[in-house]
Amino acid sequence: MRGTNLGANVSGETIDGEPLIDTKTENEGNETRFSEINKRNYKDLWFYSNQIFISVEDRNHDDKH
Repeated sequence: MRGTNLGANVSGETIDGEPLIDTKTENEGNETRFSEINKRNYKDLWFYSNQIFISVEDRNHDDKH
């Protein structure tokens, strides 16, 4: 399962719901470079998860209440 805060066709970010490769940050100063990377990452959020399946047994099936 995958989700995002973006729409299916956001210019420079997604095509048909698929993420595009991020552009490389060329700044040499560490503080500026990390700041640019954080800005990019937080405007383009994605999550990935494995599905969880749960079986539920109806224990009240035989109750006559």
